[in-house]
Amino acid sequence: MLRSELKRTLKQLVWPNGTIVLIAAIAIATGWLNHLIASSADYAVVAVIAAGLLTAWRFHAMRSIAGLLLFAAITAGFSHPVHGSGLSNALSFLLPLNLVALLMVEEFTLSLEPIGYWIGFATVQAAIVAATCWTDGHSVFWSWLNAGRSFFPLMPIAPISLLMFLFAAAALLYKFVKDCRPLDAGLAWSLLPSLMACNAAGATRIAYLAAGAIAITVSVIETSYQLAYEDELTRLPGRRAFNQTIAALDAKYSIAMVDVDHFKKFNDTYGHDVGDQVLRMVAAKLANVTGDGQPFRCGGEEFAVVFPGKSAEEAMEHAELLRETIEGSSFTVRGPARSQRRRNERRYLHSAKHLQQQRLGTSVTVSIGVAQPKAANDDVHWVIEAADKALYAAKQRGRNRVVVATLGRRKSASSSH
Repeated sequence: MLRSELKRTLKQLVWPNGTIVLIAAIAIATGWLNHLIASSADYAVVAVIAAGLLTAWRFHAMRSIAGLLLFAAITAGFSHPVHGSGLSNALSFLLPLNLVALLMVEEFTLSLEPIGYWIGFATVQAAIVAATCWTDGHSVFWSWLNAGRSFFPLMPIAPISLLMFLFAAAALLYKFVKDCRPLDAGLAWSLLPSLMACNAAGATRIAYLAAGAIAITVSVIETSYQLAYEDELTRLPGRRAFNQTIAALDAKYSIAMVDVDHFKKFNDTYGHDVGDQVLRMVAAKLANVTGDGQPFRCGGEEFAVVFPGKSAEEAMEHAELLRETIEGSSFTVRGPARSQRRRNERRYLHSAKHLQQQRLGTSVTVSIGVAQPKAANDDVHWVIEAADKALYAAKQRGRNRVVVATLGRRKSASSSH
């Protein structure tokens, strides 16, 4: 399971955001786009930021809007006709600092309070940058930025700014691995072209900043896709993805409907939070289903697995392995005794016995119904209905079993438990 999760996390990190940014950065660094950059770098960065702002506004992604406005401000600062080393050093430090600031806040709404905070934060930075430029390199901030430069005289960027880039990269990657949110990946990937921009000049620098803005824009699109096609609780593909998948199935396939046994009992006994833990655990096992099965969460405690190119008999073997894996997994209820603090937001009540228990081991089982089409031209919804009937039969026969409905026959794949 850990290997599967790692593989999935790396895939989300690299595709599509990382791939696009790497291609853009390599193209700029190797000079493939020299002619285009020289003639239209300024227009390109404006177009990218404008497109990203419009997309982020449409999806109410205020953190993405703040990130794109940050790149707009940094681009304007680097493009200023009178900027000197003081301004460049300040911008090179403040860019990763602001990306970390975006990491530390949750998505916010378009209201006066959060906007006021960000305006105040930006105003303080603008005042520091202005003071740095006006003092012509004699301010305390400028001296601090250039601390250690004598030890690295050939380094284009100040050592403290490089350390801030490294810290930002570590923080953003940690947050992405923890939450797997597209915006965190976009902010992390924007650091690479941003660092290259700090070590470049002229139109090439602007082109690198445009690549950084692309990283955030792509993350907005990925976020909208994730919201539309992925179940937020379990991170499995949701109902819309399921409908698209079954619409594209070929003649030979099987569908397994999976339902958590006694799920209402978990909710009533331990509360909805524990019910969510159960669903996440079952979803983690479904994500590793064998036989090239494609898992989906259809709603509530019901899941589905599509087996393209497999008959019901073939799919039954993988469904039975899935059932055994879930039954054999240990599940520990982490109740409210972990914290003695009263919480008004709890959605359930506990008996005194439950409140005294720190942890309670229990078992989770599932019932599964499997079906295949009788003929090549059978409606896929008939197959789903047949799988649902087989699932109902599994429940009637004592739960925790796989029942196959094929060509009018149903067969149990496991003995009573």
